[in-house]
Amino acid sequence: MRQPFFEDLMTAMYPSGLLHTFGVNGKISGSVGAVGEMQEVLPLLHSPRGCGFHYRYSARRRHQPFYSVLTSNLEERDIICGGEEKLRQAIRDAWSRYRPGLIMVIPSPISDILNEDVRSVCAELRREGISVVGVQSELFSHRDKNYTRNRLKELARQTITGDNRLEMELKGCGFTEALYALVEQVMEPSAQIPHSINIETVGWGSEGKAALRELEVFLNGCGIQVNTWIPSAPLSSLVHAPAAELNLVKRVRWARRMREKFGTAYLHIGGAGRYAGLDGICTFYRDIGQALRMEAAVEPVVLAARAQALEETAEARRRLG
Repeated sequence: MRQPFFEDLMTAMYPSGLLHTFGVNGKISGSVGAVGEMQEVLPLLHSPRGCGFHYRYSARRRHQPFYSVLTSNLEERDIICGGEEKLRQAIRDAWSRYRPGLIMVIPSPISDILNEDVRSVCAELRREGISVVGVQSELFSHRDKNYTRNRLKELARQTITGDNRLEMELKGCGFTEALYALVEQVMEPSAQIPHSINIETVGWGSEGKAALRELEVFLNGCGIQVNTWIPSAPLSSLVHAPAAELNLVKRVRWARRMREKFGTAYLHIGGAGRYAGLDGICTFYRDIGQALRMEAAVEPVVLAARAQALEETAEARRRLG
C-alpha cells in the first residue's frame, strides 16, 4: 500500500509540468527518454561525453536511470574543426560493440552550434549496412512567452463552444522529435489490421502502466486490438506501426506526419477536459468507436461499464453528497 503513495507523492512534487509550461524544454532529456522506452534501440548523443554522464539520470525517468547512453565524445578540437568524422567513428564503434537493432543519434546544443548534418551522416552509414537514424534537431526552439496566454485563450474558447479538443504543438521537447524520427526513418508501409490501434504510452501519470493495461482489456472487450505501444515496444513492432487504423496520441505533430505518410488517423488525448470524469471516460471510448466505425460494438460495453461504475461507487457518492 505504501509504494503507490510514494509514487503519487513524487509525481506531485515533480515540477516537469511547470517546466514544460514556463521554461525552455530540455530536448536531449526528451529524446533520451523516448529512446529509453524503445526496445533494442541504443541512444547515441552527438555531444561531449559529459552530456552522456549527465543524461544517464533523466529527470523524466528518475526511477530508472539509463546505463547505455553513448556519446561521440566531442572535444575542443572537434568543436573548432567539426565533429562529423567523430560521429561516424562513434556510430561504427557502437554498432561493432553492441549490435543493437537500431542506433538513434540525438543532437545536442554543441552539434547545433556546429550545424552538423547528423541525418546525412546516418544515411551514409546505413549504406554500409549499419542500422542508424538521426533525430532532426529543432535547434533552440521552445515555447515562447505567448504560449501559455494563447493556450488559456484556446481553452476558454473551447469551453464556450463545447469543442474542447486542444491540439497545440510542443516545440523543442525532444520526445516528439524522436517519435517523428521513427515515422520518417523507421516505420514501413504495412497491411492494415482492421479494428486496431497504436497507443502512445508516455504521459499517463504515476499509474500509467495500470491504466494502459485496463485500457487494452476494455478495448479488447469491444473487439479492438492494440497493434503496438509507441514508443514502449520492440523495434519490430514499431516498424509495422502503420498497420493500425488509429493512433491514440498525447503529442500531435508526429501523428500528423504519420497520417500524411501512411494514412493512419489519430485521436488526440489532450488536457482540455473532454475525457474527465465518468462521462468523459464514456466519451473517450465512444470517440474511439466512432473513429473506427465501431459504434455499435462499443456502445453496449460502455453502457455496461458505466452502470457497474455507478453501482460500485453508489455508497461513496451518497456519503459525499
